[in-house]
Amino acid sequence: MDDPNVYAAPTEPVEKVPPTQPTQTKKQECTLAIASVICGGLSFFFGIFTAIPAVICGHMALSELKRNPGKYDSSAKTMSVVGLVLGYVFIGITVLGILVFVVIFVVAIGAA
Repeated sequence: MDDPNVYAAPTEPVEKVPPTQPTQTKKQECTLAIASVICGGLSFFFGIFTAIPAVICGHMALSELKRNPGKYDSSAKTMSVVGLVLGYVFIGITVLGILVFVVIFVVAIGAA
């Protein structure tokens, strides 16, 4: 145990290797999910004109997430679903508004 060469210089050259950095696996943002939630939010102002693209982008984003699991960050699925819900809600509101308008129009013509 009491080796006198413990603190001696090494006889073989020591290769200096830089310490490795832990690799950060930065997941990508899903641009279709972002587009879906933005179009869904704009449906408050532009109605069906942005609701339909919100639904299309939301479905495309969900299929992309299903094809490539683990590639995108965890908020991508949430944004896709939010865009889909907003899009479908505003499509439903638009269809309901058109139906109410038609019923009022038919009742008005029938009363005349």
